[in-house]
Amino acid sequence: MQIQQEHDRNYVDIIDSEGNIHSVPRSEYEEAHKEDIYIQQYFDHNTFITNVPNTATVEPKEVSYMEYDEATLELLARLCESESGVESYQCKVYVASVVLNRCLSEYHPDTIEEVIWERVGGTPQFSVTIEHNGTCMLESVEPSEDSFKAAQYVLDHGPQLPEDVTVFYSDTCNGDWVTTRETYTTLDHTIFAYYWRKE
Repeated sequence: MQIQQEHDRNYVDIIDSEGNIHSVPRSEYEEAHKEDIYIQQYFDHNTFITNVPNTATVEPKEVSYMEYDEATLELLARLCESESGVESYQCKVYVASVVLNRCLSEYHPDTIEEVIWERVGGTPQFSVTIEHNGTCMLESVEPSEDSFKAAQYVLDHGPQLPEDVTVFYSDTCNGDWVTTRETYTTLDHTIFAYYWRKE
């Protein structure tokens, strides 16, 4: 897919079911949203997809963004479910994107499994991996269909966030170090932020 690197914030690129790109005013799109299209927004040099439709059946591509097996897909789906189970499909896509962004970062491990179970100074990077009575939420949760779809979409298409957005936290979080990071966006009740940028 050809990516247009610069785009006015007042417009969105609509990619229809046949892969054709149409640039339309954001106001028009908001007035007449259709579920069978992908929306791509471009801010400066960063690209990301929003409003990824969860109504479509997600089929594995012949060549995925990265190689993965069923165990990796399930693990990522479990993280999506345990971190954003009550949130929207889009939020789950962003959660999975943070994991992949970390895999691609020089400051984190290279695999999804290692990133999810990573400890920094003994502190788990994802709270759902903290053990209670011999188990943790990540291992006990049952991934929903949306969580599987979100995980597979990101594995097949790559992160849907700028590459330096590598943290997320609840909007009810107060006083923690992570809240000092520059916010990229807030979706549902989850804040996605830049790891290395301060507010």
